[in-house]
Amino acid sequence: MRFKNLKFIILLFPFIILFGSGCNLNVKSNKTYKTLYCYKVKGKRYCVKDVPIGYTQVGIASWYGPNFHGKKTATDEIYNMYDYTAAHKTLPLNTYVKVINLENEKSIVVRINDRGPFVKNRILDLSYAAAKKLGIVKKGTAKVKIIVLGKEKNLALGKIKGVNFKFYSYKTIKKVLKKYKNKKVLLAIASYKSYLDALKKYKSLRRKKFKVFLRKYNNNILVLLGPYEASYILKNLKKWKMHGINKYKIIFMF
Repeated sequence: MRFKNLKFIILLFPFIILFGSGCNLNVKSNKTYKTLYCYKVKGKRYCVKDVPIGYTQVGIASWYGPNFHGKKTATDEIYNMYDYTAAHKTLPLNTYVKVINLENEKSIVVRINDRGPFVKNRILDLSYAAAKKLGIVKKGTAKVKIIVLGKEKNLALGKIKGVNFKFYSYKTIKKVLKKYKNKKVLLAIASYKSYLDALKKYKSLRRKKFKVFLRKYNNNILVLLGPYEASYILKNLKKWKMHGINKYKIIFMF
């Protein structure tokens, strides 16, 4: 875990709620949220909150790079300045957030894996890669908006790798599954432009105990079901329709 300047000035604006002892976030909300735990940095107490999807915050973001590259983060992993990660004082670790640069409208999704920045008036410290995508490396800081997307441990938005995929229409899905009945299969059941929309679908299916995850594909975010054996999917197609799973556009076999 790395710390910068350990002075932090809390700014009070109308409609901002005071979260716990000494913890304040500039969020557009009139709710209070459950405290998960608190920690101290040089006598200053910060409280981590169990915030919901859609939770927002607006403030100044900075970035950190070479001086911390290869060192441990708050999650006990090694900081990689080329990964899309960020440091935040009070969001739960491993939370995924969308960061919008309000100065140029560029956006990116990052995972919170560190604590900080402990500098006055700053709410987020981005990795070098994330800062570069948002166009703030040269300037050093920018006004941003943070939107909480979720905290699923395996919700990495990586590109699809290591599978052979083919496109099939819904009309032919049963025929294809019968042909590859002994294969492991992933089904793309939905495609979204918005990460937040995809995340809502993901959470809905997770609550119903489905194997599901998200992946980027051609500038879209796919909701993928599986992996399941093709024979298992065939047996459950009718049952799954009750859960609104009745549109299959792509099938992946491996």
